[in-house]
Amino acid sequence: MTNKELKQLRDLNREISYKRFEIPILENRIQRLKNEVEDAETEYERLKNYINSIDDCVIRQIMTLRHVDGLSWVKVALQIGGNNTADSVRIAHERFLNEN
Repeated sequence: MTNKELKQLRDLNREISYKRFEIPILENRIQRLKNEVEDAETEYERLKNYINSIDDCVIRQIMTLRHVDGLSWVKVALQIGGNNTADSVRIAHERFLNEN
C-alpha cells in the first residue's frame, strides 16, 4: 500500500456517497422514461388502428404513406400512382379528415 493510494480513501468515500445518492434519482428517471415510452407506444397503436380501420383503401394508403412512413405529398402521390399529384392526395386526405 502506498501513501498515494491511502490519500484517495477520503475522495473515494465521497464519490461512493454521491453515487449512492444518485442511484434512486436515476431509478426514478428510468421509471418515468419507461412510462413515457409505454404511453407513446399506446398512442402509436391507437393511431395506427385508426388508419387501419379506414374502409377506403386509397385513403388508408395515403394516411399510411404520409403519417406512418413520413413521405412527402409528392412521394405519396408517386406511390399511389395513377394520375395522382401531390395536391390531389393532400386534398383527398384533408377532405377525409374534415368529413370524419
